[in-house]
Amino acid sequence: MSELNELIVELRKLASTESWESILCKIEDSPELVSIQLDLFKAHALLKLDRVDESRNILESVLDLNPFNEWAINLYYESLEKLLGQLQAVSFLRNHIIKHDIASEPLLVKCADTLRLHSKYTDAIEINKRRAPITRPPKKIAIAIQTFNKADTLKALLDSLLKCEYHHFFSIVILQDSWKGSKREDVFERGYNDVKALIQEYLPALTERFGVFEYITNDKNLGTAPSCVKLLDLVCEKYTSFVFFEDDCILFKDTLRWSKFAIENLIDQNGAHFATCESVFFDFGKKQKPTEVDIAQLIEVGSFLNGNYCNLNFVPSTNFISTRKIWKQYHNLRNLPRGPESLNGYFKEYNGKCIFPIIPRTIDIGMEHELGYSTTNLGKGNVKEIKNTFVNSSLYATTDEFKEYGGDTDLLYSASSNIHVPHITKLLDVLQGKTN
Repeated sequence: MSELNELIVELRKLASTESWESILCKIEDSPELVSIQLDLFKAHALLKLDRVDESRNILESVLDLNPFNEWAINLYYESLEKLLGQLQAVSFLRNHIIKHDIASEPLLVKCADTLRLHSKYTDAIEINKRRAPITRPPKKIAIAIQTFNKADTLKALLDSLLKCEYHHFFSIVILQDSWKGSKREDVFERGYNDVKALIQEYLPALTERFGVFEYITNDKNLGTAPSCVKLLDLVCEKYTSFVFFEDDCILFKDTLRWSKFAIENLIDQNGAHFATCESVFFDFGKKQKPTEVDIAQLIEVGSFLNGNYCNLNFVPSTNFISTRKIWKQYHNLRNLPRGPESLNGYFKEYNGKCIFPIIPRTIDIGMEHELGYSTTNLGKGNVKEIKNTFVNSSLYATTDEFKEYGGDTDLLYSASSNIHVPHITKLLDVLQGKTN
């Protein structure tokens, strides 16, 4: 367990016994450790010791960065109640709920009931309409992450995930496969332990950012396809929709924004059954790398297509998005030996649809990893597909508008993935309106 985790565990014990002075001393003795959770423990202790102004200053800083943090909201409410009275405190709470669209049932109940006590009936009714029993809002979307023994790629995924917008609409579930019974136990055990330690290290930050974090491990090695199915079956017991990532994906700040849009607007039992954050465009694979001039032109191409998507009839194995109802239709198919290939064989035969963004919202960096599935089973020199994406959504301003691409996808693929230079120029001319 990391030093930060150990300190947080100790602070929780001290808080349970109301040892507020001891909490302050423990935090002051570890000035090198920085965490919003430590700030909140400190603010809580200061509040209980009637050092209200100091507490409120800390809480204002926390809420500027994390306006959805329920602990911080409650503490700030309590500080205002002590300084200015309950009416001022509930006025803050009402305004904060509306400004940030807070969906916490306890906070909504607290706010509506306190407004009622102060005869603010119109405001109380307005807040009460936001409650789950009244509005029945959709449940949070699960981010389902499958991992095993690649600590370096998982770290890159988690670092990118912590930078994503729209995090408050999502919860995280991670499943780690076991090294026991695997083909190379001596090598995989070390990687497994490194991943487990990394997850423990990131636990405070992920919990702080997403609110709900679950970590599951297999008792024995199941392999890629069965672990994926186990993870998504567990996720679908609690969540109505999910976005699945293997542990060698890199996300961008709008990845979750795109995922939420796809779930709410594009995935349908009678239409597209899956979406993905990956793209088949702007990826040169094992082909010759484009020149800097080509890349500059393709970045300009991407500026016209950042909010576009298209339908294709296959589902990437490393990342896909769907719903509980749809997953039930594919559970057994994805659990077959060579599950991803089985799913895509079915998709091609029955013309299944998966929604792809034109500009990638995630990229796969693990194709040649020494501990990865492809290298382990094929040998590094025999890996057929290497994804080298050189244009992604982080290069452009975040968009709130997504629309289906109506252009020539063959021309787009030829220009962006086959790097056919005349087609890059032609595509750019079309997008700029210079030609049809």
